[in-house]
Amino acid sequence: MNREQNSRIKIRVDNIDYDVTGGDFQQILAAVKALPNRRFNGQLKLWEVTGSIEMVRGQLENSGFTIEGGTPVSEAEQSAAQPPSGNSSGDRINVEIAGHEMALTGAPFQTMLEAVKALPDRRFDGERKIWSLAGSLTEIKAYFQKRGLSLEIRSAPSESPAVHPIEPGPAAAPPSPPPDDFLPPQDTWYAEADEEDFYSEDPFPPTPDAQPAAASQPANRRDQIKVIVDNQPMVVVGGSFSQMLAAIKEIPGRRFDGQSKQWLLPVDKESAQQHLTPKGFHLEAL
Repeated sequence: MNREQNSRIKIRVDNIDYDVTGGDFQQILAAVKALPNRRFNGQLKLWEVTGSIEMVRGQLENSGFTIEGGTPVSEAEQSAAQPPSGNSSGDRINVEIAGHEMALTGAPFQTMLEAVKALPDRRFDGERKIWSLAGSLTEIKAYFQKRGLSLEIRSAPSESPAVHPIEPGPAAAPPSPPPDDFLPPQDTWYAEADEEDFYSEDPFPPTPDAQPAAASQPANRRDQIKVIVDNQPMVVVGGSFSQMLAAIKEIPGRRFDGQSKQWLLPVDKESAQQHLTPKGFHLEAL
């Protein structure tokens, strides 16, 4: 059985779990993302879709895919999945602002994710499952309030152990406290990661202009993206990170390996180079 036949994505419709099959992973994912009112549940690693199974089945089958199975969700799991009271959607996105870990609430997950992604210099930390946002607490809070969203404190910035100098001297200023109107969260239910952390080829790499320049970094350092072509590790060079990334994403069947942080290109070196050359980029062996 080939890999395409093995690919499947789990969805939940009206408290029944199904598997979507019939194509490679990225094709199935694109079809699921095209469904209206879909939401990725990071805890259960499945897509929750609002609507009838007839509607969902019809749309997916029209795209050439198949829905298999049909396992009802147990009553205990349904009860555990209910969001806490006081939050209409129950969704949260973890963010870090000026060293403070906070939870963004007040809207469905996808709505909040779009608001986060619209911020300049935002960056997703895949290990900690948290978005780092540039700016002050006051600025970011005002930005989210305009969109009907709220921030709740999860933890304050970590402080270094106290040091007692031999000679008296001015004490180091402690981290600035958050505004008074930030209240501790009333519960501990979090949508820990956004859907892209599990189902994306691009793990939100920061764009070059969003990366602070290190003092030791050479001025002439060039951007490069690691790829595997013909089972050989190589790099794409010759342009900015975002430009080269866009070119790589145009190659059919390309896939990002999150463990090795490399793009797997299902073409030979000559074909890959023919695709990159007109765009001003080229391959180099590592």
